Amino acid sequence: MSKFLSILVCLTLLVSFLDQGDAYCFADFGCLEPSTNTTYTPGDTWTTNKCEDCSCHAGEREYLKTCLEIRKKKIWRAAQGKWIKPAQKKVVLVPYGEKDSVKCQFEISKKKAQTIASKLRLLERVDYYLDGNTMQCCATYGTPVNVADDCEAIWIQEECKYKVVDKATKGPCDQPISMVGK
Repeated sequence: MSKFLSILVCLTLLVSFLDQGDAYCFADFGCLEPSTNTTYTPGDTWTTNKCEDCSCHAGEREYLKTCLEIRKKKIWRAAQGKWIKPAQKKVVLVPYGEKDSVKCQFEISKKKAQTIASKLRLLERVDYYLDGNTMQCCATYGTPVNVADDCEAIWIQEECKYKVVDKATKGPCDQPISMVGK
């Protein structure tokens, strides 16, 4: 009987904490925060202006295509203060939303590209991969539901939360409420 009572207490505590967790979560390909146009790297965490806690996770790259492009003779690197020769092989990570827009001067198989690029120094091999990183975001708040008619929910952006108050007194609402996702 005491085992049953322990399980019942644990379940009751779990249910009481569920409505205080994140209201919704989502995942997306790439780690681009659209509201700030910031690209994050695996391991980074941030909070959006929509009150979402986000994190970037490393994923597997997916091979898209190999191209041969005409090599530039030299490139000026201001940070190094000198002219350098570009690499013979270049890897480009393509954001998920741009995977269909990759254009090549000469598209070719990986095997042929290596042979041709090594013989013709004017050409550079470029391997395009789909960026396999993903971001995961969860809202940091719950949305009040079943608010009594004499109470109202007020959004407080600075605190990323709703406050439920009595309409007349603007004090705390003494009616029961529930919190859920949007």
